[in-house]
Amino acid sequence: PCPPVSSTSSISVSCKDGTGNIIPCDSASDNTVLSYRCSLYYESDTLRSSILCIDGSWTNTIPTCTPAD
Repeated sequence: PCPPVSSTSSISVSCKDGTGNIIPCDSASDNTVLSYRCSLYYESDTLRSSILCIDGSWTNTIPTCTPAD
């Protein structure tokens, strides 16, 4: 499985398995899609909004959401 990911005060995450069912992001296996968005008044350093679990690793790092200017 991929490393667990949790929502924080600055970012909200949700996961779907390969068939589109919503699952906890702490039990993501291959082909799980993790979608994320920054919380209100926070912004990301990337335009991506999702990453994929492949061979036990996320395809990209989860962005850092920082307070908006």
